[in-house]
Amino acid sequence: EARKINSNLEQLILVEGYMDVIALFQYGISCALATLGTASSIAHLEKIFRHTNRLVVCFDGDAAGRKAAERLLENALPAMKDGREILFMFLPAGEDPDTFIKNKGKEAFLYEVEQAAPLEDELFAIAGRDIAMDSDAGVARFVSNALPLIAQLPKGIFKARIIRQLAERAGVTEQLLEEQLQQQRVNKPPARHNEANKASQPSARANQEKNQHPEMNISGPGQTGNAVAAHSNQQNGDGRNAKNNSPVNTAQTGGSGHNASPPLVWALATLLHFPQFAGEVEIHEQLLASKAPEAQLLGSLYRFIRGVLNDEGSAPTTYRILGHWHGTDIGRELGRAAANHTPAQDSNVALQEFRDTLQRLVEQQHQAGEREKALALAARNPSELSPEDKAFLLNLGKKSPGKA
Repeated sequence: EARKINSNLEQLILVEGYMDVIALFQYGISCALATLGTASSIAHLEKIFRHTNRLVVCFDGDAAGRKAAERLLENALPAMKDGREILFMFLPAGEDPDTFIKNKGKEAFLYEVEQAAPLEDELFAIAGRDIAMDSDAGVARFVSNALPLIAQLPKGIFKARIIRQLAERAGVTEQLLEEQLQQQRVNKPPARHNEANKASQPSARANQEKNQHPEMNISGPGQTGNAVAAHSNQQNGDGRNAKNNSPVNTAQTGGSGHNASPPLVWALATLLHFPQFAGEVEIHEQLLASKAPEAQLLGSLYRFIRGVLNDEGSAPTTYRILGHWHGTDIGRELGRAAANHTPAQDSNVALQEFRDTLQRLVEQQHQAGEREKALALAARNPSELSPEDKAFLLNLGKKSPGKA
């Protein structure tokens, strides 16, 4: 049905219930389809990818919705050939596509679609759940969780990109990760049939709808199981509906918990939610000079806000910032950060978290510099070390008891 309405089907939006599909269609969105609990298997996803290379998964933001998204992601990994794209969007707690579009309208819904997070962001969020990334043990656990997921991806550019991103997040080399993946292939355990079966089990809401309306259980030739197709004109959101009340995609950093995203991303999201912080906190130039993409993005945001502050005497709003970079790569990255990382609502708490995060980042940079220097000194002949070099190594060892 979606193909009949959209001859050039650029994307499909996957929702949980057929009532969501109907509501979206009523508002002119004609590329939606409903899982009714069955469209998350790899066979169904392969059918979806025959019609489009872009799938946006729109589930409720509650625990059940996120668990369903996690199962879908795990099943989708083997189907992620180069050129295919799966993105995830989670609606605020208590909302589903049906209620959201009726309460906030088509423009707001399409804006949320535009801000959907790519599969790799959701993968890293799952791998880093409840893990403190400010310790070596936490990073090791994060990598250990992420590698089995990455191992399921087919060989190609997409898989190589995710391995590179994992290496950057964990501060390790791609070669080390490749070796770990090779070792996992050698020791690959039997397939988890129980998990695969669980993935195809309908959610409570989908079961309820199927039982109440059996006439909507479509299963005919050429159709995707029980999926009900129909809806969405292409996204034309103007970016005015920021996701201020969206649930946090991963546990928050800086006093509200920790997540797998780099602290730089957290600082970026906080400054975007509270632009006035640029006038209250001076970000260390050493941090802004980092070559990390997130640091460069933070620098661009910080300097833009400071420029407006100097010219106009007050900080620009989040909407104005997003509008300034609307349609650009920077705008998309900022929108994604704002959507997936929500700081504390209390500005005083958020400000302290912001300060703490920046301080932690500067300390981490300093520690990284010390480690690099220590490695360089360790590679030299001990007889070539100066008294200052030896004192440096001795002091560094005292700072890290129990470490080599």
